[in-house]
Amino acid sequence: LKNGDTRLVVSEDAGSEAAEAFRTLRTSFAMLGRTEERRVFLFTSAMPAEGKTFCSINYAASLAQLGRKTLLIDADLRKPAVEANLMGQRNSSAGITDYLTGQKKLDQVIQPTKIPNLFFISGGSSAANPAELLAQDGLATLIQIALQDYDRVVIDSAPINAVSDTLLMCKSAQTVCLVVRASYTSSRYVFRCVQLLQSADSDWHRVIKHY
Repeated sequence: LKNGDTRLVVSEDAGSEAAEAFRTLRTSFAMLGRTEERRVFLFTSAMPAEGKTFCSINYAASLAQLGRKTLLIDADLRKPAVEANLMGQRNSSAGITDYLTGQKKLDQVIQPTKIPNLFFISGGSSAANPAELLAQDGLATLIQIALQDYDRVVIDSAPINAVSDTLLMCKSAQTVCLVVRASYTSSRYVFRCVQLLQSADSDWHRVIKHY
């Protein structure tokens, strides 16, 4: 895949190797433990431009195709990209920051997609202090409420070595997927990223996906 490619390959090119890779990833995650313990997935990367948004969108879509009602949350508040890639453009719709700041209720920020069972929350309004906003308990509360109506929650987060935002969210996820772009990211950066995840004391499982 080309750098910057964020197509929904699982629906637009279902017979491709890329689509099959996401079905394999879905199966791999399902084998990590009991279903009730693996409902919240967080996707991140060591550095920008590694394909984490591509992976989070397609993984969420693969869950939806199984009949799992799935909520995809764009928690990369510094550079949100989920809405633009799902809808073709970034609109001025309310999103995660509007919910966390108390300006909108949860049902006011959830949007449907063209894929049945797949819904998403955009980045929303610009956040002056993303780390401080995510350090509060609002995101954890949002996830717990969402799990009452959704089978799975997938979170697209910021690159770990770039900002500290993602480490603040790890405790809210049951499975963390570290996306690594082959022949691009230094192993030193990846190792540092793993160390930071471990120091966050989260119950995480690492899956490296090359693209």
